[in-house]
Amino acid sequence: MGLEAIIAKIEADAEERAGELERNAASREEEILGEARREAEKRRQSILERGHRRAGLVEEQVRDMAKLEVRKQRLELKQRLLDEVFRGVVEELREMGKGEYRDLLRSLVLGSDLDGEFEVVTSAAEAAHLDDAFLGSIAKPKLSLADECRELGGGFILRRGRREFNFTFAALTRSLRRNMEKRLLEVLGLDEE
Repeated sequence: MGLEAIIAKIEADAEERAGELERNAASREEEILGEARREAEKRRQSILERGHRRAGLVEEQVRDMAKLEVRKQRLELKQRLLDEVFRGVVEELREMGKGEYRDLLRSLVLGSDLDGEFEVVTSAAEAAHLDDAFLGSIAKPKLSLADECRELGGGFILRRGRREFNFTFAALTRSLRRNMEKRLLEVLGLDEE
């Protein structure tokens, strides 16, 4: 599964989940605004008795506070949506079969522009997808399976001596997320504010 496929999957999952979260956000927004309107009206009536001019200022402040609360809630929903999308991507990556895992490893290693000899450190389950023949088929860099296995949550580390290059699924999705958050929110129609 190449990076383009990962990006396409992220966008598809995000669109699917966005509908439900948008409906929930809209409902919550109306609820918050309704509460704010009721509170503003109560305050306005009591303040009118003390001065018409002051009532207008307080009402404006309450509206601004409600708008800030709505913005805060929308931001939280956006972050939860993005968290959910990227968690889903990591889970799907963890469920890859041998062929997909090998294709991804090959794509990432060849795209890394590394040179020299490296050990591939991965989990015992993922190490079962790799053998000397496959690793030898990658010309550059020269790879061998490390004796050590680590539970990385998916993906692998390329190690040469004490230096490690992190290709774990969590690290890859973090990197993608930084580059894709704005684009995903635009695709989902959640980029305003």
